Amino acid sequence: VTTAEGDIATKASAASVTALTATVGEITADARLKMEVVTGPTGYARIGARVRYGTSGSYWAAGWYLDVPSDPGADTQFVIEADRFVLIDGSTKKVPFRVDGGSVFIDDLKVGTSNIDPGAVTTYETGSLADGSMDGFRTITITVSHGDRANIPGLLIRIDAQAVCVMTIVSGDTASSALTIIKTTGTNQILSQAIVTGRIYETHTLSTFATYIPPTGQTSTTFQITLSHRGSYTDVVAFAQAFKK
Repeated sequence: VTTAEGDIATKASAASVTALTATVGEITADARLKMEVVTGPTGYARIGARVRYGTSGSYWAAGWYLDVPSDPGADTQFVIEADRFVLIDGSTKKVPFRVDGGSVFIDDLKVGTSNIDPGAVTTYETGSLADGSMDGFRTITITVSHGDRANIPGLLIRIDAQAVCVMTIVSGDTASSALTIIKTTGTNQILSQAIVTGRIYETHTLSTFATYIPPTGQTSTTFQITLSHRGSYTDVVAFAQAFKK
C-alpha cells in the first residue's frame, strides 16, 4: 500500500506498507515493513520492520525502527526490539550484550584502553589497621553487599590484602608472620594465605589475594583479613571489590 498527500502551504506526507500474513487456526505469523515521511514543524522520516508470531492477544515479536524528527535539536533513533542482539562472525554467533530488567549486561568483554569513571565498579570496600606492634594477631573485617548472583550472572568478588612487618624477637630466633583471608559468612573458609619467616629486625612485605563466587541467594559476604605477627607493622590494608568476570 502506498499513499501520498500534501498541502503545499503547510506539509506533505507519504507512506508505504508491505505486509505478509499467514494463518492456520488460531496461529498467525506476520511480517510488516513500513516507510513514512511527513514534512512540516512536526514532521519526521521513519522506517520500521516488525515480525510477529502467536495467537490473538499473545504474540511475541522482533523488529527495528529508524526515526529522524524534523527538529534538528531532537535525537535521531535506531530502535531494536528483540530478546537478543546477535552478531555473526563466519559461522559463530555472538551476543555482545543483553538487556534484562532495564540493565545492560556484557558477559565477555576485552578492553584495550579504558577510562572508567570513579565509582563505576559495582561494589568496593576497604579496611586497614593503624600502625603499631603486637605479639599475636589483628583482624580487619570487610562486608561486601553484592546482590544475588541469580540476578547478576558472572558475579565475582576479589579480595586483596598487604602488610609490611618488622620482626621484633629474641636475637638469633626466627618467627613467622602470616596474612590470611577468611570467608566468614556461613562456614568459615580460608581463601588464601601468605607466610614469611624472618629474624630480628628483618622487614618483610606480605601480600595475598583471593577470589570468591557467592552462592545463589546470598546477597552479602563478610571476610576477615588476619595478620599474625610478633613485632611492629605498618601499611596493613585490605580491599574487596565485586564485579562481573
